[in-house]
Amino acid sequence: MRESIYNIKIKYKDLFCLYNTKTSKLIVSKINYDKLFLQQSEKMKSNGFLVEKDFDEFQEVVDRRKKYLDSDKDYKRYTIFPTTKCNAKCSFCYENDSPRFDMTDKVVEETIEFIKKDIGNKKKMRIYWFGGEPLVRRDIIDKISKALIEFCDRKEISLQSSIATNLSLFKEKDIQYAIDNWHLNKIEFAFDGDHDQHNLIKNYNIKNFDAFNHNMEMIGKLLEKNITVQIRFNVDKNTFNDAMILARNILKKYHGNKKLKLYLGFIFKTPQNNSLAKEDLIEMKSIGKYSIKFFELLKQYKHCGVEDLPLMYKINNCYASNKDSLVIGSSGLITKCQMCPDSFLNKIGNVVSGVDILSDNYKKWCNNLYFKNCITCKMYPICLTGCIGQKYIYNNISCCTEKFYLKELLVCAIKMLEQDNQLVVNKILSLKKKKR
Repeated sequence: MRESIYNIKIKYKDLFCLYNTKTSKLIVSKINYDKLFLQQSEKMKSNGFLVEKDFDEFQEVVDRRKKYLDSDKDYKRYTIFPTTKCNAKCSFCYENDSPRFDMTDKVVEETIEFIKKDIGNKKKMRIYWFGGEPLVRRDIIDKISKALIEFCDRKEISLQSSIATNLSLFKEKDIQYAIDNWHLNKIEFAFDGDHDQHNLIKNYNIKNFDAFNHNMEMIGKLLEKNITVQIRFNVDKNTFNDAMILARNILKKYHGNKKLKLYLGFIFKTPQNNSLAKEDLIEMKSIGKYSIKFFELLKQYKHCGVEDLPLMYKINNCYASNKDSLVIGSSGLITKCQMCPDSFLNKIGNVVSGVDILSDNYKKWCNNLYFKNCITCKMYPICLTGCIGQKYIYNNISCCTEKFYLKELLVCAIKMLEQDNQLVVNKILSLKKKKR
């Protein structure tokens, strides 16, 4: 027997802590590691801390992901851009300098027909409205939704939709309409700082419109209708403290509501984003101290438990590598990643001819990709090579952010277990989320 290559060892107070990134199991002990492995060898083996000498752990992770990618799933996910136009003027948007146009009537009809054919025998259809600001062309959302809902009703297919929006064009009266006519069950939007900062960055050309207060008021109205509300706080070094204050105020008001999801969105420099000076940006190596503070805040309001920390292994790293997830652009082009819609390397077909699964581009996105340095990396089960788009679009191997603060994350997890009186010496705990 030998130790797993995915074991992570840290000391916390007088405790020896051992975590395995492949099994998401954690054990803490007052005896040192050598004695722990000797005294509890069977328990350590059954939980992945010990493996046979000739066992290829890396290949096991690779095979597990391949099995998932090759499996037949019961759903199909379509991200649809009704428009790439936007009514906000955020200077750091990755879509700056991208062409701005709407779906034509012809592309709308072709999109509807493509989805009807492509869904096949799947029992679930998931639509994700994206943009630009998708609500700039609400009429297109209406038309596509009406046709697909009628189709799904006939075929007994479950259809649900979500939307990423700046929320400025979405009012209280629109909520029930969206539930009834779009089958909306989730909405995502962002705050870009405190009241003044957010309004300044969004810079809407809407007379007497207070964007920040509008978004704050809409949170409660959406939650009352049982809509999942996912809020991103866009942060750099200058705005992080404001984001913490804002998040705290939201958590106080909606304490315990499980439909409310909060997370940090770190602003990074991209070829399209040159609005922030380098010294204002949070570097990867420093991302941990900001993330840990945010997790601790969520935990304080019982909005985060140890199972919510990004410590569990992944069966797949991104929807873009999933063959059952497609992005349909405003021109009718079909791509894999919504974050780089204009890149030639992202294009895998169109709504007229369909998806070319034999193309080089498709094979680059939908494969069991890994790099040489992944083979010996302890983070591979959590990372799975990170962002595919970073590699192919920007020629930059991008590991998962957790790599830069894993030990801090583990200490955070142990503290949370302590607070909940769940930290038991020599008991092996799973940090995976339980299936609901």
